[in-house]
Amino acid sequence: MNPTQKPSRQSLISGYSRQQALADGVLVDITELAHEMGIRHSVAVTRAIYDIVGGFGTEPRGSQSVDGRLWDVLWMLRLKAMGAQGSKILFEVEMKTGSGHRLVQLKALYSPGDDGEPVLTIMLPEED
Repeated sequence: MNPTQKPSRQSLISGYSRQQALADGVLVDITELAHEMGIRHSVAVTRAIYDIVGGFGTEPRGSQSVDGRLWDVLWMLRLKAMGAQGSKILFEVEMKTGSGHRLVQLKALYSPGDDGEPVLTIMLPEED
């Protein structure tokens, strides 16, 4: 960076933007599905969450599609968010598999996006 050039807000916060994370596949954009549910902000899940949700897609009859599971994630988040305070929401989603059900613990963070707009990122509790 040129010493006379003023750093952008993004470079001060992080060297890795949300847009780069989406392009690299570190985050998966599910904004369109979120908008169908009435969530107004941009929403992404981490690759780890998407892999968990997608991993159930090969289960035998009676299992759900990836979009169906993502809808469940968004629905449970929305229910938990109704009474939430602050920018972090912890919640659980039960996912049907061919051999039963699996309870998945998740965390959602509201934060500023690359341009300061509010965004939502859903991840595993141990992810940042």
